[in-house]
Amino acid sequence: CTLQYQHAMVRVLTQFVAESSELGGHLSYLLGSEWQFDITHLVADFMKVEEPRVAKLQEGRVLAGREQGITTVQVLSPLSDSILAEKTVIVLDDRVTITDLGVQLVSGLSVSLQSSKGNKRAMVATTSAYDILRTPKQEAVVSAWVLFSDGSVTPLDIYDSKDFSISITSLDEMVVSSHQNLQSLWPVVVAEGDGQGPLIKIEMVISEPCQKTKRKSVLAVGKGNV
Repeated sequence: CTLQYQHAMVRVLTQFVAESSELGGHLSYLLGSEWQFDITHLVADFMKVEEPRVAKLQEGRVLAGREQGITTVQVLSPLSDSILAEKTVIVLDDRVTITDLGVQLVSGLSVSLQSSKGNKRAMVATTSAYDILRTPKQEAVVSAWVLFSDGSVTPLDIYDSKDFSISITSLDEMVVSSHQNLQSLWPVVVAEGDGQGPLIKIEMVISEPCQKTKRKSVLAVGKGNV
């Protein structure tokens, strides 16, 4: 029930390089020198924060500040004590506020594949989310992100759900209804009839043990289009 430092997503990118055995050692890059590969899932178990009092790394993907200071996020070699990569992290004590809650309903996903224009040996996968409910009782999940006063944007689900709760209200129950999914933090939206517009209201509320009054302490409000 105290103020928190902001969180951030962590990604580890690298290049794959082969060196020729000939004199001069010509370097050959996989797909080309301008390509980098996301290997976060491969090195998550070998990452650490040099100064744990300044920041902590959660599941190798989320970095959370703990106190003001400077530290580094390091990727360690699984075969030795050497540091394969590191990035400086600065944690400031500047206060920011939540200015908005972005909301999107996701009723389905589509994936398209096409050849990369930059390299014929690569394929580009594009994923699109749909917010259209086409049949009665079709369900959609809620995707939300937090906008801060410093201009940063962060997915809401990287924050610990014990610190807040999400409530959802249908602004037209003839079109959509909602219910809480017992297996997840996120509510579910259900199609009831024809209609469209910003018909879903989402509230981010301080967790119940931290409520100072009987009135709910709302941190942010957002609306989702249907």
